[in-house]
This record gives sequence, C-alpha cells and structure tokens, in this order.
Amino acid sequence: MGATQSPCHTPCVEAEKEEVEMGRGPQLEAMTKELFNLHDLNGNGSLEEGELVHMNEMIAVLHTGEMTDIDAVKTKYSGIFRDQLDPDGDSVCFEKFRMYTFKELDRLDPDEHAQTMIVAQLIAEATLALETFSYSVKTKPWNLNTQGVPKAAGIGGA
Repeated sequence: MGATQSPCHTPCVEAEKEEVEMGRGPQLEAMTKELFNLHDLNGNGSLEEGELVHMNEMIAVLHTGEMTDIDAVKTKYSGIFRDQLDPDGDSVCFEKFRMYTFKELDRLDPDEHAQTMIVAQLIAEATLALETFSYSVKTKPWNLNTQGVPKAAGIGGA
C-alpha cells in the first residue's frame, strides 16, 4: 500500500496484440494476476528482475534449505528474465508476465484445468516463501545485489 506505480520499461503493445490469442478462463486469468502480484515484492505494479530472482531464491531455500546454491538460482532466474521478459533487465508489466506464463503453461500441459493446478502450486509456494521468512519483503525496499536470502527459523539458521 502506498507504493508508487512505476511505468513498465517494456512496452506491452506486442503483449496486447497477442492477448486475444492467449485468452484463458476467468479463474486462470485471476490466478495469474495473483501470481504476478506475489512476485511484485515492492508493490509498484511491475515485475523487476531482482524481484523474480529474490522470490525464487526464497522458494529454493524452502525446497533445499541451507544447501541452496543461491548463485545458481540467481543465474537461472536472471537468465529467464532477460531471455523471456526483457533483454536489458528492465521491469515488465503484467501483460508481459502473463504472456510468458501462458507460454510456459502451454509447454507443460495444454489442458487449462492442469494449468490451473500448476499455477495454484506456484501461488502456494510464493505465499509460503513470503510467510516463512522473518521479515516482510513486501514492505522493505531491497537490492538483490547487496541483500542475501533472508534466514527463516529452521531453514539455514535464524
């Protein structure tokens, strides 16, 4: 709340053009928006490379604990962001995230019911990551280049 809306650096004109071809049912559309909002850690209405990386660092720590290779996670998700969302690492709007998500869902399973279950799992993991760590990343400004993965009780120390 109170976060300033910042314009996305990546124009969504192409995203809007493809939107008609990528229409989904209202439940999957709403869930995709919820997933985007969970990843928008600073609440400014756009997804930044650091937010995607940081969310996936937290999720990786939930999966593998202190054995998590944070550098590998950073490399993987920075690569995904730059290869699939914005080659310069600039923030992207919901439509760009939506298009990427639907392309990945189509690759994994063309059935919309199965896609809904996949997105539900992604939402559950993102929600758990935000609830698990000892400080609220939703309200703290952060810089991934200087801040490591937060420690949660029982996961890598507290």
